[in-house]
Amino acid sequence: MLVPEEWGRDKVARVRLKRSEIEQARKAAIEKKPYVVLPDGQTRQSRTGVKIKMPPEEDRLSENRITNATLAIALSPTLAEEYYVQVTNLPQVLDPFDIRATAAAKRAYELQQLPLMTLYIFDNDTEKGQQEQRRAVVYNFPEEFVRKGEIELKNPEKPAEAIFKLIELPSAESP
Repeated sequence: MLVPEEWGRDKVARVRLKRSEIEQARKAAIEKKPYVVLPDGQTRQSRTGVKIKMPPEEDRLSENRITNATLAIALSPTLAEEYYVQVTNLPQVLDPFDIRATAAAKRAYELQQLPLMTLYIFDNDTEKGQQEQRRAVVYNFPEEFVRKGEIELKNPEKPAEAIFKLIELPSAESP
């Protein structure tokens, strides 16, 4: 944009981008109309657009191996009174796994009071009797870091899968 010479070299045309436009500009050039701020504070927009291309965002997440996995088994009080959950492949479930995280997110995940993973058992799982069943575990990543995109499973399509059986507990009435 042409501006009066007396404005000096510090006056530049600007473009304001929304977050969605920034993401778009990281993939392909987008067109926006620049503007200048006049000495009295008013803005004047150009009649012609400019093409804007942004560099890809630097990946803030690094790969980390989690070697001290812990597993919780969550089931209703009713099931807990009647069944014992036997995870038949526990060593494989607790195998080291890889995450992508910032240093702060990894530290929070490893130091949290929650177990690192949870296997959820549902009341209707009893319908299969003592047959082996399979279910992906849930990784208990700290919610605040998940929301900010600072922690994720390296291979989210391949979570650890627990193989389990529900073993009926002997009733208190039987000798």
